[in-house]
Amino acid sequence: MSYVNVNKKFEKDWNLNLKIGNRQSLVRDLFGEYPQRGLENIRTDFSLFATQSIIFNQRIALGYITIIGDGETQHRLIQQYALVSKFDDFSLSQRVSVNQIWKKDEDLRFRLRYRIASSIPLNGQTINPSEFYLKVSNEFVNSWQGDTYDLEIRLAPFVGYGISKMHKVEIGLDYRINSFLVDSPTNRLWINLNWYVSL
Repeated sequence: MSYVNVNKKFEKDWNLNLKIGNRQSLVRDLFGEYPQRGLENIRTDFSLFATQSIIFNQRIALGYITIIGDGETQHRLIQQYALVSKFDDFSLSQRVSVNQIWKKDEDLRFRLRYRIASSIPLNGQTINPSEFYLKVSNEFVNSWQGDTYDLEIRLAPFVGYGISKMHKVEIGLDYRINSFLVDSPTNRLWINLNWYVSL
């Protein structure tokens, strides 16, 4: 998955975020009897978030995402609360979000997500331009659709580099496992490349 993530700050602690992403598959069923190899476009995402800082280190956000893939379009509304705690050598962020997901000919799906992430500078005590950093996140995604419930667990370690005050890039892995509560688990591993722009 590759993302371009553009942030614009406004007065009164408002922030607008536009993100465009594309996911492609190189191998399906890697450890199965018949792996399927070949570049395949899975989906393209377009998202827009408005974020408001409410009190010290806390933010609320409202977002909308359109996902185009497999010949259909999916829509998501997202409500989100985030808390960032800064310590001497690292920062710790926690995020709780509620999603409503719909697409044609399917029941509405609800998701409750909790993510905890830490950013650790690899040079010095703060993340600065021209320096590397490590970011690791763990997320739990609860999903309800009709009478069906599923839990997905995500683990994502990244290495980032601050190109300048306005630009940074990250590369890392995004591992996901779900369907392990009532069925055979589904494992997915993505390589992510993200570019962040602050205006």
